[in-house]
Amino acid sequence: VESFNLIFGVDILWQSFDHPSDTLLPSMKLSLNKITGQQSRLTSWAALDDPQPGMFSAGIDPKVPLQLIIWKGNATYWRSAVQFGKEVKRYFRNQSGGFLSYNFDANEIDLTFGVSNSSLKPRVVLSPTGELNLQLWTEFDTIKTWFKAWEEPINKCDFYAACGPYGACDKNSDPLSSQCKCLKGFRTELHKQSAQGDWPGGCVREKALACDKGEVFSMFEM
Repeated sequence: VESFNLIFGVDILWQSFDHPSDTLLPSMKLSLNKITGQQSRLTSWAALDDPQPGMFSAGIDPKVPLQLIIWKGNATYWRSAVQFGKEVKRYFRNQSGGFLSYNFDANEIDLTFGVSNSSLKPRVVLSPTGELNLQLWTEFDTIKTWFKAWEEPINKCDFYAACGPYGACDKNSDPLSSQCKCLKGFRTELHKQSAQGDWPGGCVREKALACDKGEVFSMFEM
């Protein structure tokens, strides 16, 4: 893929490779300037046949920089796990050969995309419906197409705040029932909606805190 450059004399003023649309190619960067707050993000198309900017964008979380966020408008739609270390590589699920790599200095954090196998022809695309997916170009006999090897989010529990305040989401629960539950000491007021699996309001305390003897923190794992 060639990059379009705007050149004045010998200086590059602007190049398309530094400004991705809905697609991230190997060596492209999503960046966050820690001084100015300026970002480069992926922006979805409005529809598969409509390339105007859609409602979803993806980039580095300004508040937790070693974390990837998908936004729906200005609201958080999905967030990745938080990475640690000076240089971090996170491999995509299912050992698909692709990885995200964080690099940062005093002024900027960069997120790049690469592959461990140089013979692969990959791209990462933010879809019009808000999924971030890794696609590999596949040629088999007369069939030539993009094969989807990895995608986020894929489960209701992957979405940000899926169960609302003080709610927890269980991926391993019966998919025919609600995946949401209230944390210990909390309950939902919307019994009918919670039974149907719709959990927009989260949970509320069963009783107000009074800092009395016997009130303690509860362990919550996984």
